Amino acid sequence: ELAGAILTEKSTDLAKLLRILDKLPEDRDKQVGLAQGLKVASKRLGESEVAKLYGAAVAPWGVEQKFADPAFVKQHKLEFLTNPAPSAKPKRELTTADRIAECLKNNKLEDISAICSKLPKSDESKEYLKQILTFRQNVTRKDVDALTPIVKILV
Repeated sequence: ELAGAILTEKSTDLAKLLRILDKLPEDRDKQVGLAQGLKVASKRLGESEVAKLYGAAVAPWGVEQKFADPAFVKQHKLEFLTNPAPSAKPKRELTTADRIAECLKNNKLEDISAICSKLPKSDESKEYLKQILTFRQNVTRKDVDALTPIVKILV
């Protein structure tokens, strides 16, 4: 769980996980720790995202050989690292509300301004403004300053 907690939507630094696991005494412990961390992270981030992170990483301690062992892969349920995922349904295009929610989640208020500046003024503008203003309870002065141009665009 601890190893898997390092890989989240906000922090996908596999190198950090590898550095922490490197402190374990035996290579086998490191390999198992990485396997468990990747499995937990796959539940949070999705298997394809974790497979991409793992594929781009340089894993020490003989991980490549161990993760190529079908018995190890099966034991730790890491098939998603070696088997390509079946082609997923095409993603639907994000709505304006989805894009705004994503920006709010990632604290990219300046991107919201760019999105809103392209919108025609309509009844939907009020809904987007409500979505933006009700997203967080604890708003800082910096957030208010960043939101002011957005409010002007939407009003």
